[in-house]
Amino acid sequence: MNSTDSTKKPEEPKAFKPNILIMGVGAAATFATAYLLRKKSMLPPKPPPIIIKSGSFVIETDQDLKPAAPHQSRYIRETFGKIRGIRVTTYSEIEKPSDVDDFEENIDWSPSEGVQVNINLQYYQAGQNSGYESWIQGPQIKIFDIDNNFELITPIKLSSNKGKKHKERRAKREDEENQILRFGSVEIVKKSSGKRIKNYSEKDGREYIIAFYNGLR
Repeated sequence: MNSTDSTKKPEEPKAFKPNILIMGVGAAATFATAYLLRKKSMLPPKPPPIIIKSGSFVIETDQDLKPAAPHQSRYIRETFGKIRGIRVTTYSEIEKPSDVDDFEENIDWSPSEGVQVNINLQYYQAGQNSGYESWIQGPQIKIFDIDNNFELITPIKLSSNKGKKHKERRAKREDEENQILRFGSVEIVKKSSGKRIKNYSEKDGREYIIAFYNGLR
């Protein structure tokens, strides 16, 4: 029978050496898990029926807007239904690639609250020398739904429909005077209370594409 040598010294514990590879894999797994647990977008995987683009202000729609006479500052896309989803894409000539934010009914606002988008315009102020000197605050554009219609209130006089060869959006209007302007800020609020959901502040070089959906997945 073999016996244990009680006089044998126990081995000293080995110094801890972190396994960089294992730690890296663990961090990646944690990131992947967090990514998968994010809220899944319920916006339809197809081109939106209405988009608004910054720059010289362009609006593309699946059906042409109609001026709501006698209020020439109001334009309506009839029978659009409720705005049930909004996607805001921001991109910049200066910073990192574009960011995309989705906002949805029953998550960011209730059907009874509704949603409204406020766009604060800014105009270039010409300097004494060549080029442009600064931006000056302009009026506000408001977008919401009412009585089953999509409504746009804007002080900008829009052009007549220029048409567009697009599968989903065949109508296009833009600033008739082709002014040099930008979206100073974009605010998404609950229509019934005005409570802010998200605000995008003014930033040099920032441009926007704001998409509106009348249905979810």
